[in-house]
This record gives sequence, C-alpha cells and structure tokens, in this order.
Amino acid sequence: MEFVIKGVKIRFTFLFFWMLTLFCLIDRSGILLWGVFAAFIHELGHIIAFVLVGDLPEELSFEITGIKMVRSGKAITSGKEIFQLLMGSCTNFLVFLILSYSLQTVNKVSLFAISHLILGIFNLLPIQSLDGGMILKIINEKLFGIRKAYVLGKVVSLMILIPLFCVGCYLCVSERFHFSLLLVCVWLLVACIKQ
Repeated sequence: MEFVIKGVKIRFTFLFFWMLTLFCLIDRSGILLWGVFAAFIHELGHIIAFVLVGDLPEELSFEITGIKMVRSGKAITSGKEIFQLLMGSCTNFLVFLILSYSLQTVNKVSLFAISHLILGIFNLLPIQSLDGGMILKIINEKLFGIRKAYVLGKVVSLMILIPLFCVGCYLCVSERFHFSLLLVCVWLLVACIKQ
C-alpha cells in the first residue's frame, strides 16, 4: 500500500504489518505496542529535522526491518545529516521528560514514557540499521573511507547484537517466553545481514 502526502511517498509493505502483528501477538507485556507509538513519534522527530534543514524525504517506507526514510538527492553536510539522525532520539527524550514531569504528581512513570526513553537510547546504539550506526558510518567514512567504514559498521553491529541476542534468549527462557528483546535482535540481525 502506498500513497503520496505533500510530495512524500508513504509506503507500507506487507511484511511490516506481518511483523507488527507478530510482535503484538507474542509480546504479552504490551511494551512493543507502546514502542510502535513511540517509533512513530521518533520518525516525526526525523521529519521535523528534514524540514528544518530544508531537505524533505522522497519516501517513507515501513518495512520489516524498520521505518526507512529515503533522502532526496539534495546534497547536505555531514553535520546536517547527523542532526537529522539525532532528532528522532532527541524527540523521544523530550517526550519522556514531558511525560515523566506530568506524572510526577502520581509518583509513577508510565509505560509509554519508558518506551520513549528505551527507544531513544536503543536507536543511538551503533548498530548499522539504527540511527547510532548511521552516525558512526558518517564519522567513519570521514576518518577511514567508505570501505573501512562499511567493515567497521558490520563488526561493531555484530559485537553489540550477539550479546543482546544472548540476553534476549535468556529472558525468553527465564521470563516464561518474554520474546520482545529476542525478536528485536533477530529483526536487527536480519537488517544487518541485508545491508
């Protein structure tokens, strides 16, 4: 399914809906559903950054490996590109702070607020398909060139994903089939291999 809004092509793939449905069916905690809402707000932060630097994306594609923004062919500086990448997590952190402050009177932080904090931090991990990995790629390309940056990106991604996958397996067994982290790790491994 695809449509166009203000010149930006929005595309949803079947596998995106399949993965979303699988996450909702398997995750009994509900945190993944809140995470999906937080992800939409995260992407809104990226879109705001695109507008601020005068570079609207050509396409927003909702795929099995995540939400992908296809930049226009317009050249921008590395600094502006890093700004665009950071704005998603910054938006999550801002929403977390607002929700945490507004709930301060009831002495509890909501699952929605926590999902923003987790998503903001998680997206800054230096894993290739995440914002942190793309920031690392931009920096490494400047320092070492494209080929070495690609290899470094793969190595760093796997060095983080393998231990996270092990923790996900442990949680799956010890917490009575709590699949959330394990599914996210498999999803990121697929994205890492696909790149």
